[in-house]
Amino acid sequence: MLIAQMFEGLSAFGPEGGKLVQGVALRWEQSSDNRVFRFHLRPEARWSDGARVTAHDFVYAWKRVLDPAFASPAAEHLFILRNGEAFHRGDTDAAALGVRALDDLTLEVELERPTPYFIQLTAMPVTFPVRRDVVESFERQGRPEQWARPGNIVVNGPYTLDTWRFRYEITMKRNPYYWDHDALRVHRIVWMAIEDRHTAMNLYKTGELDWTGDNGSLPVDYLGLLEKKRDFRRSPVLTTYWYDLNTRKAPLDDERVRHALDLAVDKRTLAHTVARGGIPATHFVPESIGGGYADIVTEEQAAGIDPFALPRDGFDPERARALFREAGYEVVTDESGEVRTSGFPSLELLFEGSLDSRQFAVAVQDMWRRHLGIMVELRSEEWRVMLQDLRAGRFQIARSGWAADYDHPHTFLSTFLARSPTNTTGWSDPEFEALVERAAATADAHQSIRLYRRAEERAVRGACRIPFYFHTRPTLTKPWVEGLSPSGMGIHLIRWLSAEGNGAPLPPARPFPPPGKIGGELP
Repeated sequence: MLIAQMFEGLSAFGPEGGKLVQGVALRWEQSSDNRVFRFHLRPEARWSDGARVTAHDFVYAWKRVLDPAFASPAAEHLFILRNGEAFHRGDTDAAALGVRALDDLTLEVELERPTPYFIQLTAMPVTFPVRRDVVESFERQGRPEQWARPGNIVVNGPYTLDTWRFRYEITMKRNPYYWDHDALRVHRIVWMAIEDRHTAMNLYKTGELDWTGDNGSLPVDYLGLLEKKRDFRRSPVLTTYWYDLNTRKAPLDDERVRHALDLAVDKRTLAHTVARGGIPATHFVPESIGGGYADIVTEEQAAGIDPFALPRDGFDPERARALFREAGYEVVTDESGEVRTSGFPSLELLFEGSLDSRQFAVAVQDMWRRHLGIMVELRSEEWRVMLQDLRAGRFQIARSGWAADYDHPHTFLSTFLARSPTNTTGWSDPEFEALVERAAATADAHQSIRLYRRAEERAVRGACRIPFYFHTRPTLTKPWVEGLSPSGMGIHLIRWLSAEGNGAPLPPARPFPPPGKIGGELP
């Protein structure tokens, strides 16, 4: 969030739902196989010291992210570049990387394979440009981290770093050389570091805050009251809460058992009363995600053909018990109305030690007991220990989920691939793998998303995870803050906002023209 205010990529998140608009790039062309992209940079783009932003700045920054000596935790996002992973491993040199400056204002990118979410990545911090002379100057002084401090940092975005009081506040002011400087309605920003939810709410109440932000939360015990206020907002974010099922261990190696566990939980109740504001989920990809996915969801719902639209959000205890019987377990209801299943072993549910996760696990445990008559033991672990157990397969059922790395369904569906380190379930499906591969290689965005939807249907049918709800984020915003719209990625650029409250026109966004075509692919 903070980095995106100070730096600008080839594209930027726009004011309407985070849709991409022009950043440093004015337009681009791409090859018919979706592997080569040529970006044309705006000549008026400047760094905060007045120097011109060039294609060479992007080349340096991307190579720096992939340099094994830099050890960036975000390096894998650029493995999509030709030889990106090989360079990161040290198997080739930087000259072989698929990013090059054809001249100061033309950047050419070659991908290892077709990557439908590549354009979305051009608005993310991992692809922001960095000034080589500034970074290396501090490296030579033996102070490599000091380049990002106030007075040292050189940025190319709307705002520059003014002051930084560690764990208290960060202030920003307008970048005098930003190409759209005159359109910025907010001249100064104060970001307050507040860990306690109640403190944030009280500061908002006293007028110290105009907006509680989109990277925190509000006190759960006050949500019922706050939801009635006119300055309360709740918007969907690109995060799904699910449980992983270890398909390598009985009885979870039986698909019927996995489906029964899914059908026996009342997701509507869980989302509304336990998660306090989630959207019940019968599948894995949030319906507001970009890349054309949200548009197809709208089309299918209007036509009544949404494959994931289920009665009661998929809650069907009778069908769940029938699946248990098909799997060979005797399920009976005694005279008191209590469900009992004989021959079914006790299961273990693993979760990290937060209060929210425990409350959710207890609610699910109770539903499985009431609707299926099975016993589930709860096990809580510290987060790092839990990750080790997940990777080693030392679990049966585990609390999990995914937050989007970029605004495209691939970020969710790729976690189901057999080769993905985030797929701890042991599930694999050749048809699913083939659909994802075809979707990624399809240049037509509409056709590509159709294939992703089919792949998601396969993932739902495989039932290696139980989706519970899509996250939402509550926030408080003063009435004089104008221009704030929902952003699934949780990135709101202050450049689109005003705190004047006078209804004056907001800064305009500049959409990209349709991409042109590169005549021939590179070898």
